[in-house]
Amino acid sequence: MRYQDDPPPPSGLEVLDSDEEIPVISVEMLHEDRVDFEAGIRMFPPITVSLIVACGVVYARQVAIGGLDNIGRVIETGGMHRDEVFGGELWRLISYGFMHANGEHVFGNMAMLYVLGIACEHAFGGGPFLFLYLLSCVGGALLAMRGDMPLVGASGAIFGLAGALITMISVNRRKIELRDHRVGL
Repeated sequence: MRYQDDPPPPSGLEVLDSDEEIPVISVEMLHEDRVDFEAGIRMFPPITVSLIVACGVVYARQVAIGGLDNIGRVIETGGMHRDEVFGGELWRLISYGFMHANGEHVFGNMAMLYVLGIACEHAFGGGPFLFLYLLSCVGGALLAMRGDMPLVGASGAIFGLAGALITMISVNRRKIELRDHRVGL
């Protein structure tokens, strides 16, 4: 029951006249503007497809010139190795990300790049996505330089993309509507 001295109900709540006050939640209280993350997503985003093609071409060239014959040959043909990087060959911090050790390696990485690339290129835009990919590639190489083993593969860049996507979805979880919650997972 409501008395004359009672303060008015909070904005958006209606009070029913009865023995007990039952608040009613209005539409304004429930409505929250969210962006449909999947709206307008492209199945063949151009930067992602270009990166996949580039990795495929580089792998075909590796096979054609015997770039996978042994560890020395992998280093000679552009694999990341800390001694060469410390010697001034900084381009290896990116070149290794387009090289792969075998067919299964390139196929697995390109499948993951495709899936993550669709979401990341859509979320961040083409230019920022490419920057993020290359930055993650460099970051992966720098972390791997703790060891002495030569490095090839796009895994560092792919993990960077995964981390960026997870972070973006997590930080903006109240602003983004995911129709398929497996994307967030």
